[in-house]
Parts: sequence; structure tokens; C-alpha cells
Amino acid sequence: MMAEGALALGFETLVGPIYIGAWAGKMGIPAEKLPWLTALPLLGAVGQLIGVAALSGLASRLPLKWLCITLSSLARSLWCLLFLFPSAGPEMVGIVGAVSSAIGLTGTSFWMAWMKGTVPQRFEGRFWGVRARGSTLGVLSAHVIAALTLWHLERTGAQKLLPFAVLLAVAMLSALGSVLILSTLPEGAAPSSRVRFKELLRSRPHMRLVGITCLFQAGMGLVGPYFPYYFTHEVGLASAEVSLWYGLTQLGMAVSAIFWGRRWDRAFAGRGKSPGSLLSFTGVLLALSPLPYIVRDPDWLHWIGPPEYFINGVFFAGFQIGISTILFKAVGKQDSSRATVLFSVLAASQGLSSAAAAWLGSKLALWLAPLGGFRALWVVGTLYRLSVAIWVLPRLSRSPR
Repeated sequence: MMAEGALALGFETLVGPIYIGAWAGKMGIPAEKLPWLTALPLLGAVGQLIGVAALSGLASRLPLKWLCITLSSLARSLWCLLFLFPSAGPEMVGIVGAVSSAIGLTGTSFWMAWMKGTVPQRFEGRFWGVRARGSTLGVLSAHVIAALTLWHLERTGAQKLLPFAVLLAVAMLSALGSVLILSTLPEGAAPSSRVRFKELLRSRPHMRLVGITCLFQAGMGLVGPYFPYYFTHEVGLASAEVSLWYGLTQLGMAVSAIFWGRRWDRAFAGRGKSPGSLLSFTGVLLALSPLPYIVRDPDWLHWIGPPEYFINGVFFAGFQIGISTILFKAVGKQDSSRATVLFSVLAASQGLSSAAAAWLGSKLALWLAPLGGFRALWVVGTLYRLSVAIWVLPRLSRSPR
């Protein structure tokens, strides 16, 4: 499972907003077209609600393994369209990203039910910790490969599009490896009942979990997608260096994942900080991460970026493992299909909130141009994240049931 997660996350990294943003910066795509690359793919999370609803009857009768493999293969193969249309603009890239996301997240929703019925309840935090370590090592490897590829091809004066075409080819190989490993895992049992969206939507505690996580996710989407564009297009940093920084984030996540998994298990067992205070603590530190990049001098950023991205990875691992553990605790052990419903609604809500925030972030950067543009956006994003982390996240002090 660790190897499969590593390859899957490696694929998602190479076709994700980091390298799409770097591609946009290097190709000189105007800032007003960035929402096609940042907001539109996030809307795929809304589309997966349709997929989950349409396939829920089939999932209640068949092992979830083959649904996951089929949907994952279809979602990832869509990116091959960009090989057929190498001059594709941001509009087509955004559409491919949105459709691929919708199909892929449908498979992930069923994967959650598959895992929920398999992992012992007392080890759920550690499961996500081990999963995070494997996944982050895969993402770290993807960043190293990307950094070396971009550095070599940019140094030799290759055509602007070639480095990113090579990265797309590596991503497809990673996707193939992930599917092959996934096919070797035990099938497991089908959920005992169909997924029920109405039941979840009527549950106030579950909808509170969805609402609170979406509020913080919106703060991430407000500024996060625009850092690669800002670094490459406005500051003038090399794509390879930016890739290395994101690799350091994954290294920070990898080295801290097991620690955080154990810490969350202790929190839910009543030993140490409560889940709400632990989530708020990691959220506050994540909220502060955009502030150092108010500095635009590349000489300073060469020193600021690497340690800040590593530290950001450490606390991002704690936050993500916490959200995943809370989600598993929220559905209990009665029926693993509830994990499918909750993850599906959560992913759709996060996608919608992130897309809206990313669109707003691009507009704010233009509106705030007299005050510094993206640098002013970093301040706005920090203030919003802090308000959510301090006053909203602590409300998740108990597992919703």
C-alpha cells in the first residue's frame, strides 16, 4: 500500500498545480488565464458526487478493488490527450484536469470505504501516518526527478515545452506502476449497503466537519496555487529550484508522518492535546507560511525558501493526518459505505471552496496590484487562515458521530 500510494501521489504531483503553474510561468501565460489552470481542475471534486451516486449500487454488490482500478486507470489515461495536442492552451489543460479529477476522486471515495473496512480502529492514526510517509516519499521522488529534468533541459536551452512534456511522460509511467500494484492487493468485501447522501446531509455533526475543513481549505486555495507562477514569472527563479523546495516539503512530511500518526492516536485516546487543539496548533503554523514571501528579492528567497518549505511540510503532515483520522472516526465501524459518502461530500465541498478561493485569489492579485499584487495576496491569505485556525478549527474537539 505504501508503494502504491507513493506512485499515485508522484503522478498527481507531476500533473498538479505546482508544475502546471511553473509551466504557465515559463510559457508566459497571462495572469488572467490562471483560473483555467487553478480553479477549473478543482471543480472536478464536485463532479465526483455524480460518479459516486451513479456507481453506489454497483459498489454495494461488487468488491471495491476493481472499481478503484478501473476509475483510476481511466482518470490518469486522460492526460495522454496532451501528447496528442502538444500545443494545448490553458483552457484544454484545465478541462482535462477537471474531468480527470472527477473520475479519479470517484475511485478514491470507494477506496476510503475499502480501507475503512480493513484498518483496525485503534490504529487509524498510525495507518494514515504510514500512508503519509510512503506517499510523501513518492512525491519527494517526483520532485527530485522534476528538478533534475528541468535543470538539465533548461540549462541546455531546450524548447520551453519539452521539459514539461518529459515530466508528463514520467507521470504516466508512475500512474501505470500505481495501478499494477493496486491490482495485487486483496479485494476485501463490498459495503453492506448503498451510500446514502441524504442521511449524511441531515447530520449536523458531519456537516460541521465538512464546513470547518472547507473554511480552512479555502484559505489554502486562496494563495497556494499561485506560488509557482509568482516564483518563476515575477521573481525569476528557475523551475528546478522551485521544484526542489516542494521536494523539501515532502521530506518534512515524510520524516514527521509516523510521529503525527501516533500523536493523533493518543489525542483520541485522551492522552495529550485534544484533537481540536492539535488541529488548531498545526493550522496556525500553516497559516503563517505565506508571510516570508513578501520578500521579493531572489537572493533572500534562496535562503528563506528551503527551510520554510521543510517546516511547512512537517506541520502540513500533522494537519492532513489529523483530518483523515477525524474523518475515519466520524463514520465509526457500523458501515464502511459511510466513509464513501463522507469523503465524497467532503472532497466535493473542498473542491468547490478551493476553486472559488483560487478564482478569488487571481482576482485579488490583480485588484491589489498597486499594493504589491501577489505579495499583498500573501498577507490577505495569512489573515484569513489565522482567523479560521484560531476561532474555528478548535470546534473539532470531538469526533462527530
